Amino acid sequence: MRHCQKEIIALSEFIMLIANALFLCPIIIASYCNDNEQCPPDMSCKQNACKNPCDDVTCGANAKCWVVRHHATCVCVPGYTGNPFEACAAVVEGTFPFILFY
Repeated sequence: MRHCQKEIIALSEFIMLIANALFLCPIIIASYCNDNEQCPPDMSCKQNACKNPCDDVTCGANAKCWVVRHHATCVCVPGYTGNPFEACAAVVEGTFPFILFY
């Protein structure tokens, strides 16, 4: 029989473990934090709990929220370009922008 070691992990890591492995040991999920460093990089500490910072962000059309080092930002989805906070438009292949020379 395997000896189980208690681990404290954040919710996002717990979800990844469910998707990737069969659990043989109990896992305790951390529910309290004082700062972002106590949360995984894709979460931030808000009101003493690790939460998804994208929950408070609204991105424009054809954009999605990504978390980088505990902070949310919007990016255009692949194949789209523009201001991800307003709207992203499809990239049209084979066209070039007009450059005016004076």
